[in-house]
Amino acid sequence: MNIFRRIWPFFIAIVFYMPPAGSDDDFGQRLANDGTYKIIIVDSPQACTALCQAETDHICRGHIFYQADISKPEGECRLNSGIGENSAFQIPEPAPIDRAIVLRDVNNYRADYGLAPLTWDDQLESAAKAHSADMAFHGVIQHEGTDGSHHGTRIRRQGYLYSIALENVAAGQRSWEGALQGWKDSKAHNEALLSADVSEFGVAIEFNDATRLATYWTMVLAKPL
Repeated sequence: MNIFRRIWPFFIAIVFYMPPAGSDDDFGQRLANDGTYKIIIVDSPQACTALCQAETDHICRGHIFYQADISKPEGECRLNSGIGENSAFQIPEPAPIDRAIVLRDVNNYRADYGLAPLTWDDQLESAAKAHSADMAFHGVIQHEGTDGSHHGTRIRRQGYLYSIALENVAAGQRSWEGALQGWKDSKAHNEALLSADVSEFGVAIEFNDATRLATYWTMVLAKPL
């Protein structure tokens, strides 16, 4: 299965740190609000980076190495989930799908290859939404639904009868432009974009920042009976 994926890089910040005044409870609350979920003493920023990259118990979207005493190599490695109102590693929620822009971009791309334009279909959009929501809830990227469904099943559930149906999925892209470019760069997904056999399509995105990839895209293309 050829699925386009992009996983965002890790980030590191190195700062000199002095503990803030106040109670331990206050301090703990501030850490929770900035997305810090684990603090480990390490001997270098590189060791902190390695811990974040190897994390399996949580989603580590970034890390900060705090060194209170520069005469000593040790420091606090603060692993960050990106979830918290003050987190420096938040993933912003992408803008909603703009149907006019999506239609323009897809059809301009098809026109470059002499292909007929596609029209938007609400039932295909609903099928795309259902699959994006499923992927986002479970934090997976795949064509098969977690209920065992395939894209044809999901399209028929919307009452759409088709003669041909195709599906593109992607995860991790923070904009429509990024998702579209990823599909263009993938041979199998590009073939779906440039299929001469389809006439309608719909696109949907779901966002769940509690999952590793956070954004989940689905495009469903079809031709009705």
